[in-house]
Amino acid sequence: MARVTGPLMSMDARGKLGNTLVFTGWKGIKTVRQFVIPANPNTAAQQTQRTRMSNTVATWKDIDSADRTAWGTWSGYEAKPMSGFNAYTKAQTKNLVEVATAHTAKTVTAAAAVESVDVACIAEKLTDRTAVASLTTLRVDYGTTPRDLGNTATLIWDAGSSSYKVSVASLVAGTTYYFRISDTALPYSISGIFTGVPTA
Repeated sequence: MARVTGPLMSMDARGKLGNTLVFTGWKGIKTVRQFVIPANPNTAAQQTQRTRMSNTVATWKDIDSADRTAWGTWSGYEAKPMSGFNAYTKAQTKNLVEVATAHTAKTVTAAAAVESVDVACIAEKLTDRTAVASLTTLRVDYGTTPRDLGNTATLIWDAGSSSYKVSVASLVAGTTYYFRISDTALPYSISGIFTGVPTA
């Protein structure tokens, strides 16, 4: 990559010139390099990973604004700052790598109740977005700060509402609690971080 001054008799140049040169900027420095056709072996492993990514992107498009906001909150506590979308696709793609039939939590709510918070969600497969019923491995991780979710409660399948529910009890009224849905069968979170405030 060569540094250039006033490329192509102008103050700036970007893009491809024929199939020979590519003009770009790098940290504010004008550069030019040889044009090369990117390699794309399109191996079976690449195709599998691309399918995982497309599946997670498709499910992101289906989740509501509250779920997206929760993933945005979760992403703020990652070691490397990222968007809620990137946090979601990172976690869910990793889940698919570990477990081919991985799923995500969707339409999560944390409703205030007397000294408790009622948490509910549905679960949906990442591969084809179909609902997943009767799991026994879903749980709520919760605590009083987003970084300390050391308490857990098991989500129970409710056939009547086709959702998973739990009332997280013995909470302090007026205190903000943070909640995240996890699955003991999956290595990464399946929801972002939600908040709930129990009433007196």
